[in-house]
Amino acid sequence: MAEIIPKVSPERGIELVEHRAGKPHLLGMMTPPDGAYLARGMLACAAALSGPNPPAAGEMVGDLHLPVTKWTVAASSKNGEPVLILTIPSGIELTFQLTRHGAQEIGGALVAQAQGTARLWGHSGTMS
Repeated sequence: MAEIIPKVSPERGIELVEHRAGKPHLLGMMTPPDGAYLARGMLACAAALSGPNPPAAGEMVGDLHLPVTKWTVAASSKNGEPVLILTIPSGIELTFQLTRHGAQEIGGALVAQAQGTARLWGHSGTMS
């Protein structure tokens, strides 16, 4: 079975490389934004196909609200900063590193949302 692996190109882009029988073969190149949108769409398709009502063949699945099946809060083994690990259908774990201040703000925003005291337009912030 072939494995498709992204790697950083010399031009600071993304190369998609297929490894078959130990030999790499370049499949194509893309920009970082294109790679991010492709990854989001592929995660959405994987999650939708893993759910109880999978989409029909040919249906476009884009910016889906990904359901979380498991979450973990921990400290990064690299720098001790907070990490949030979310598991989505298909079983993939996505790890997000936060600043300590950002983790507090996100936690507060989630509590306000769950308690029904959040602003109508929600909360947002930046990590610094």
